[in-house]
Amino acid sequence: DCRNTKWVGTSGGLQIYDSDFNVFKDMDSPDFAVGVSCMAEFNSNAYGTDRIFIGTSGKGLIALNPDTHQRDTTMMERISSSLHSKHISYLFVDSRGRLWISAREGGLSVVSASNGRETASIGWDKSMDELKSSAIVYSMAEDPVTHNIIMCTANDGILVFDAGTEMIRRARSDAASSVNAMAVLYNDLYNDVYGSSFLVGVENGGLQGLDTNTESL
Repeated sequence: DCRNTKWVGTSGGLQIYDSDFNVFKDMDSPDFAVGVSCMAEFNSNAYGTDRIFIGTSGKGLIALNPDTHQRDTTMMERISSSLHSKHISYLFVDSRGRLWISAREGGLSVVSASNGRETASIGWDKSMDELKSSAIVYSMAEDPVTHNIIMCTANDGILVFDAGTEMIRRARSDAASSVNAMAVLYNDLYNDVYGSSFLVGVENGGLQGLDTNTESL
């Protein structure tokens, strides 16, 4: 994290890497003896509000203060009411301080990473409103210029959060909106090789560049 602490999530619980002794140490509290599936970090300019978010397999989401190593139970209670499942498969914090939470069985929740309250402004295109509770999102990446967010899903192709309308919609091209997309990465350096800053891992299709103007692979 921003403090150079190395957090490691395992099927048996949460660990911290101790660089002095070159070992991984279990967190002291039994609260962290849970199967960890994913993690994300939120950095704030306000002291004491940074958080490490931990997605678990069956125990919902844990919000952890990286300074005190204590759980933020107030935030956890707020987020809990927004979850589609206690099995969390993916977490993503965007540049606007929103925490995106994908449930393993399907469903996407969006809350404020600073206080845990649900973000009401995020909408879904009318033609795909049912995906709010069924889409299985594997990976997300944000365009730093437009702030659009590319989402890879198991069976619903590539979805796009349009920052201009604050709506989630399907990718414009037929191929991108129907492909089984497993992962997405953003890096300006990819432009030199792939002609795109976004790389998408496609099932049985390898790595493919995503043209953000046409939203085609």
